[in-house]
Amino acid sequence: MWYALAVKKPGCSVNSPPCAGIPAFAIYGDTLNDDGLRKMRLRDHPLMSYRGVCNWPPVWVGIAGEKRRPRGEIGILREVRYSRISSLGGSRLHLLITHEQSHYLSTLPFDDRAFCLQIYQVLTNNCGKSIDQIGAIDLSYTL
Repeated sequence: MWYALAVKKPGCSVNSPPCAGIPAFAIYGDTLNDDGLRKMRLRDHPLMSYRGVCNWPPVWVGIAGEKRRPRGEIGILREVRYSRISSLGGSRLHLLITHEQSHYLSTLPFDDRAFCLQIYQVLTNNCGKSIDQIGAIDLSYTL
């Protein structure tokens, strides 16, 4: 059974570079949660954005001299930190992953501080899981 979700993620369009590969209007298969409601996966949530630009999947930067910059929902989440620096505006999470025996960092900025704190809890509770698995987490309860 297929359902169409007609919610446009802020800042996302088929042709916009920050969201390349993420369709503005996505179609998902079998997306009902246990309560019979449509799932809203973390990767598709409209509040997963900052200043109108999608923040998922994270943009990874190598550490310890790693020059490769892998893209997408890759790696295993090892650590999450909430940034308490308010002078930057908005709220931010810092993620650390391992992928192919290397470590990578990313920053997830958010406009919505309360949602950022919710995502911090979700990510903290899912350390040790793949970024792909985390992207599929149902966040319908946040809507």
